[in-house]
Amino acid sequence: MVITGIPSFIATLGMAFFWTGASIFINGTAPALLRKGKDEALVTLFAGDFGFFRSQLVWMIVVGVVAWFFLHRHKLGNHIFAVGGNASAARAISINPLKVKLLSYALFGAMVGLASILISVRTSSMQPGSTEDYTLMAIAAAVVGGTSLLGGRGTIIGMIVGAALIRIIENGLILGKAPGFYIQLFVGLIIVVAAIFNKLMEGKAS
Repeated sequence: MVITGIPSFIATLGMAFFWTGASIFINGTAPALLRKGKDEALVTLFAGDFGFFRSQLVWMIVVGVVAWFFLHRHKLGNHIFAVGGNASAARAISINPLKVKLLSYALFGAMVGLASILISVRTSSMQPGSTEDYTLMAIAAAVVGGTSLLGGRGTIIGMIVGAALIRIIENGLILGKAPGFYIQLFVGLIIVVAAIFNKLMEGKAS
């Protein structure tokens, strides 16, 4: 991605399909049991139920606060925005786009690892490809939250609000006993509307 210059969106989808196929090739289609041998302290830490909230909410707040300070108050966060907005202009002010992109992908990988832990500790079994919808959901949350797919614009708070909005709509449709395809229909519509709105806002800003 860094060397070839292909869009991150395309690389993400392509590698998601690749690793899904690879996992099926290596492990087959039989679901893997995840509950056996789990440490209860680990389950409580990452998926504990404390009545009015679960530990995932705490992790969301912690990660959100740390990410906000990093992106909006740290020099490296400013470099990420600069490279995302205009790599040539960033290079002109002595920012190395290659290093910044590698750092961004490394941080992204760490966040995917944390998300994987949060999902696996509360799941009894998992089948290869069963979480592939999360890729598009994560992209949708970012777009709905005001993040530009072209880079250079977005906020942590916006992404959290976008993810919450998508989940609220999804849960509302489930509670309303709507057919399953309604969820994909509305989420797809939200993504398109949010992308159009973001494009209009970018045009006004320019």
